[in-house]
Amino acid sequence: MCGRLEGRKVQRVGYSTLAVSLPGEWVKEVGLAKGDVVIMEKREDGRLELMPSAMVQRKKDRRETVVDADLCDERGVLTRVIVGNYVLGRDQIVVTSSHRITPLHLEEIGTATGILMGLSVIEETPNHVVMQCSIDPEKFPLDVAMRRMHSLSMTMYREAVEAFLKLDSDLAETVARREEQADKMYWLIVRLLLSAQQDPEMARKIGVGKMLRVVDDRLIAKFLEIICDYSEIIARRVISITEKSGKIPRSWADALEELSGLAFT
Repeated sequence: MCGRLEGRKVQRVGYSTLAVSLPGEWVKEVGLAKGDVVIMEKREDGRLELMPSAMVQRKKDRRETVVDADLCDERGVLTRVIVGNYVLGRDQIVVTSSHRITPLHLEEIGTATGILMGLSVIEETPNHVVMQCSIDPEKFPLDVAMRRMHSLSMTMYREAVEAFLKLDSDLAETVARREEQADKMYWLIVRLLLSAQQDPEMARKIGVGKMLRVVDDRLIAKFLEIICDYSEIIARRVISITEKSGKIPRSWADALEELSGLAFT
């Protein structure tokens, strides 16, 4: 339960023990029962953070996952499974195999770590690979991530149109390379949003005041990511045109420039 709890009186129950009552609403919300263990953590500013031990265990379970590579027998499946666990907030993803991990699976692991911000391989043996996410959500407030995604999409769009109108293959290459940054930022935003849904404290830390915002921002982020995808497509086609020494009629270029301006607005 986010928000401020009402004041509670402290009572002495022993020589070195003090007691304080807990709000009934919070007890019901977290499912606390008589005899349950409650964990307290001291923060640097002197605050105490109170949490039922069952919730701590659930958080730990959500942070770690093991993936059986033997079940990922179609190309691309392992990459999708890793991405799925990343956006669900897993901090450590372990890929295992009953035999030796195949070159294809190693390639897919490399693809996943290439498109997911903060995820890297920290341990590798013939039959298992450990990936760790080093992202600290508190250093990536949602507003900052969304602004970065917006800036990337608008930059890619403008540069893609300019590269097309001028048939500038170098600029088109720059746009295509930015797509990897856009993918990383998009998946990070999805990770932050899903983490906020699962953990009210996480939501507070990254600046999500209302859960309805999770739906709104997810939709906005997806549209921005689509803009980046189409910008890359334009860039790739510019490169193809220049390789074939193609040209664009002036009347077409003028019409497309006007349309792109309307789309951007």
